[in-house]
Amino acid sequence: MENIDKLITIVEKLENDFSVLDKNNATSVDLMKDRAFMLLPLILVSKNEPKNVSSRLIYEDLEDRVAKIISQF
Repeated sequence: MENIDKLITIVEKLENDFSVLDKNNATSVDLMKDRAFMLLPLILVSKNEPKNVSSRLIYEDLEDRVAKIISQF
């Protein structure tokens, strides 16, 4: 469960940072893209580990939240 908690915190920070991102600053946008694209594979790998349904649903939610950010670039 510790891995899930860390990923939740990371995704929440990513969402918060994205909400205040200066989309006119190319460097900031590139850094945000890099963060999101590096996080997604970690979530996907972690999603395949849990045996219980509730953990898998949490990982799927995190995946959807990061994909939503990525889709806005």
